[in-house]
Amino acid sequence: MSKEENLIDILEETFQNMSDILKILAHPLRIKLILILAQKPSTVSELLKLLEVRQPNLSQHLTLLKRIRLLKTKREGKSVYYQLAHPEIKELLEKINELTKEIQR
Repeated sequence: MSKEENLIDILEETFQNMSDILKILAHPLRIKLILILAQKPSTVSELLKLLEVRQPNLSQHLTLLKRIRLLKTKREGKSVYYQLAHPEIKELLEKINELTKEIQR
């Protein structure tokens, strides 16, 4: 395999990873979660008060975002706080929001 072929394989893997992240982000509740957690780390109880979802549904979304390393947790006493692992994701969502508004004009 030549260097060029190897580079193409790496790029294809990168494209696939990017696509996977975008697919996961393509859910309104997960977008809300990220924007809420961009403001401050929160527990499941705090998030349930802000969102109109059931706890098992919320937990599934949080687990998915944590599994792809967009969220991380920290324990304080008995409480587990979810927070953004990469604050840059908020900037990405804000840019998408700006683009959406411009497209809708």
